[in-house]
Amino acid sequence: MRRAHASQDARYETLGWQESAVGNGAAEMNRIGRPTMHEREVRGHIFALISAALKPLSWFCIMALMAASWTPGQEMIRTGFNARLEHIFAYLLAVIAVSLAYPRLRLMPLALSMMAYASILEVGQLFVAGRHTGLLDWTASSIGVVCGCCSI
Repeated sequence: MRRAHASQDARYETLGWQESAVGNGAAEMNRIGRPTMHEREVRGHIFALISAALKPLSWFCIMALMAASWTPGQEMIRTGFNARLEHIFAYLLAVIAVSLAYPRLRLMPLALSMMAYASILEVGQLFVAGRHTGLLDWTASSIGVVCGCCSI
């Protein structure tokens, strides 16, 4: 009897199965490397905490895009990089922050809304002293949105 049990254990281990105790005392066969129900709950709670912490950061990114877009030309501070690269990088970071903060948000509506937001900000520059609107700026912002969606 003991020998049959040992060979059965060896067979399960070679197949990648392990025996684990469940809360009610029954035995359950889990794949090795698969998280148990408790581990999935813990990971879910950790991800929910991270998501909650990133929500203010995502809204900060959205507001920073508006502030950077509607700052008068003489008061603008540049990074020294190409202006199109600044657009790409800013929208890439904003999309990543929003998608991590709101994980249930689908990427297509996020991408379309961020591109619409970029167009509103570009058109709004018509009313800001020293700024101008540009199709290439909007294209660079949209490329940043698409890159951000692809990186998630």
